[in-house]
Amino acid sequence: MISTRPWWGTLALRLTLVADDSIPTACTNGIVLRYNKAWFEGIPELHQTAVLAHETEHCALCHVFRIGSRDLDVANEAADHVVNLDLKSASFELPEPHYADP
Repeated sequence: MISTRPWWGTLALRLTLVADDSIPTACTNGIVLRYNKAWFEGIPELHQTAVLAHETEHCALCHVFRIGSRDLDVANEAADHVVNLDLKSASFELPEPHYADP
């Protein structure tokens, strides 16, 4: 991702990757990017790149730090929508149905 998507790739290098089979897909707290290893390895490389960019962009837009007292599910859905629109406009290929955090 560094050579093909340098903005996302550079930011992704700041996150600590942790395999976590207790989650269905992937998520981040702004510091750690957790992913379900079996799920991640079972999707095409183009989708893997999009998932990493998706989680990275949540961090870049400070989504995880701005939730405050908002309803977590609604806030996450709104944040996913913004991130997915941006990634689609940058020609990322998102998993179908469009990838969303757990």
